[in-house]
Amino acid sequence: YTADELKLSGVKYTPPAQETPTVTGLLTAAVTFGDAVKNTDINHTSVTVTAGGTTVAGAFEWNGVTSYGDAGTKTLNAKFVPTDSTKYTTVACAVAVTVSRKTVNNPTIEITPDSCKYTGSAITPTVTVKDGGTVIPSSEYSLKYTSNTNVGTASVEVVDSGAGNYYLTGALTKNFTITEGEIPAEVVNGVTGYSGTYDGNPHDAVVVGTNVSSGGYTVKYSDSESGTYDTTQRQVKNAGSKTVWVEISKANYAAVKKSVTATVSQKDIGGATITLGTQATYDGSTKNVGISKVTVDGKDLISTTEYTIKSGKTATDVGNTTLVIEGKGNYTGTAQKEWTLVARDVTITPDAKSKTYGEADPELTFTTSIDGDTTLKGKFIAAKTGALSRATGEDVGSYAIKPGTLAAGGNFKLTFATTTVYLAITPKNVSGLTADISNQTTIK
Repeated sequence: YTADELKLSGVKYTPPAQETPTVTGLLTAAVTFGDAVKNTDINHTSVTVTAGGTTVAGAFEWNGVTSYGDAGTKTLNAKFVPTDSTKYTTVACAVAVTVSRKTVNNPTIEITPDSCKYTGSAITPTVTVKDGGTVIPSSEYSLKYTSNTNVGTASVEVVDSGAGNYYLTGALTKNFTITEGEIPAEVVNGVTGYSGTYDGNPHDAVVVGTNVSSGGYTVKYSDSESGTYDTTQRQVKNAGSKTVWVEISKANYAAVKKSVTATVSQKDIGGATITLGTQATYDGSTKNVGISKVTVDGKDLISTTEYTIKSGKTATDVGNTTLVIEGKGNYTGTAQKEWTLVARDVTITPDAKSKTYGEADPELTFTTSIDGDTTLKGKFIAAKTGALSRATGEDVGSYAIKPGTLAAGGNFKLTFATTTVYLAITPKNVSGLTADISNQTTIK
């Protein structure tokens, strides 16, 4: 009778005890890293399952295994599940598993960024290696860079580590680009225009800082942005400004062009030495100042080109006139010097005079050395003050005529004649007189 039949008949049924099968032989599994877990991966061809000498039918299944893990050999848990689970129990067993490295042929190699600027040092951008969409850990390989410092095409080679979960093969080299770097701002700013005051000497129009020359940079010059650049420095000398274009370059860097302005300021002539020449002698007309030279820092300036007379150029009368010169061209500012016309020398020659004793003195007249010049004589007369004088005395005799208070202002320098001229007092003729001798005394 079957168990069911016995139950229906009301007879108590006690099932037989389950037998535990014996698994004989070695279970194995040979998989590749990343394979999904499948019961069919369990190799049991050399394994027998028996109970009481009878082969037990059933199947092997993984027991709690969700992943084969990393490449290598290991033992994982499995179980034998009998077909007749009533008669036989499930038996735990072990599987010797070999997980092989996964071969990835021509993996995807991504470089970020794939274009880098030159820095002067070796460039090592981020490298990502993928198996399809799966990122392969960097521990699975090493990187070998080639030509990765200077501008141009660089490359990186992915080198399989020889261990791990992946075996990388095929095309393992990827190129990337190194573009020209940017010249540092401090270098660009280190190229400036000359700034100074005119000194008569030529100067380099462009000042190149030590950080530029010591840094190995090349500076070229041009008179225009689109002109030809060469290594010949441009020069400035005269006051004014000059624009020079420069090109700053160095291997592996993008050249930089910029303009600089050289400025030469005018020199102040406030400290100039004005040397006067021989000045004109007063003649009643307007005269120009006589300038021998104007000197600034040992250099004689050129009239009308480097200085002009601002005021005080002319004078008509003797007396201090302030000459003011003004810088021009390479010079600026003003300088001044006092000057005067030379007074006209006039020799005064008195006219000889006489009078009779007891009479009043006649007017003391004179002639001058400029009597032949009616213009000068007229100005002399207009300026004349005072009069000649004579030696004192009223008795009969000769009395020298002297300059007295005679003057003619600052325009004339009076000189008295060297030959003395006299005023003569002659005796007075007496007639019709009566002599009174009543008190005459006789002297014996």
